[in-house]
Amino acid sequence: MLTRTVLIFVLLAFAACKGEKKRGPEYTPATANQLKALAENCEVKAAKGASGRTKELRLCQGRQSMMTIHLDDERYLLEIEIGIWAPMQEEAKVLLEQTMKRIVSDKALAAMSERLSNTESKPIVVDGVRVNAFKTQQPNENPRYTAVFSW
Repeated sequence: MLTRTVLIFVLLAFAACKGEKKRGPEYTPATANQLKALAENCEVKAAKGASGRTKELRLCQGRQSMMTIHLDDERYLLEIEIGIWAPMQEEAKVLLEQTMKRIVSDKALAAMSERLSNTESKPIVVDGVRVNAFKTQQPNENPRYTAVFSW
């Protein structure tokens, strides 16, 4: 009887966890300021999610960067995509690490840094965050380093 009761609780807990959607940290004023350091000019748009709930999309630009921030209806991060044009990979790496520190874990930042020289997309999940980073380059332009963090 005890085994059956424990099994029922385990199944209920599993079902409850399975229904929860993953989301990132809350988009607080501190987080917003941290992201604005890289891309300060933002346009805010509302978008309807698949569930019909309103989500927020922020399209931001900086001197040498572009950023797209996806928020859920409760203002939690769903995805951040950052593109940086830099002459050297080390410069892009430092800018990305400083911007994303305390938003994602150090392990996720390390995974991003390892992938910055990739020329194709090779995402990995680290500490519950899907991390992707790669480099593209157009003729007569500095390389564009892109990092994407999804929850």
